[in-house]
Amino acid sequence: MASREAAEAAVALRLAGSLALVFAGLCTLGLVALLLSVDDSLGQGYGSIIGAQLRSQAQLEVTLQFFGLLMAALAGVSTWLLALYTSFRIAGPVWRLSRNLEQAIAQGPVPPVPLRRDDLLQGEARALQDATAALEQHYAGLREVLVAWQLAPGPETVERVRAQLRALDAHVRL
Repeated sequence: MASREAAEAAVALRLAGSLALVFAGLCTLGLVALLLSVDDSLGQGYGSIIGAQLRSQAQLEVTLQFFGLLMAALAGVSTWLLALYTSFRIAGPVWRLSRNLEQAIAQGPVPPVPLRRDDLLQGEARALQDATAALEQHYAGLREVLVAWQLAPGPETVERVRAQLRALDAHVRL
């Protein structure tokens, strides 16, 4: 159980690392394109060098703003997509567990609708199913004690019923 969750976390980290690597590569390509687009004609005299530098600085500001906005947009979109993917793996199971509890409260013991195989919170779902089963066993034991008491309501059964109730009480603690 823990090793499966660790493997899922490793896959998620690999995905985030891959996205970061792709994003870094795109940023590097943008910077290379920026450097290649800067105009620098060195062999034509001082006036042309100063003119080229002024034109380059004017182009540089616009180009830096464009690639800065592009990098921020790519980072925002990739972060949003990663958050969306991860939230579905958590929000879906939380919704499913709450629906299972609502059904159990409204209808009594019903088999829970299982989570998807690749969802997170599998361990919590199993623990909730175990707790629900233990609680159902506790209620069944209480019903047995009540039926036994109703069948033989006498002073001799009081101690036996008390002992059974204490055993039931000691068994289930939430």
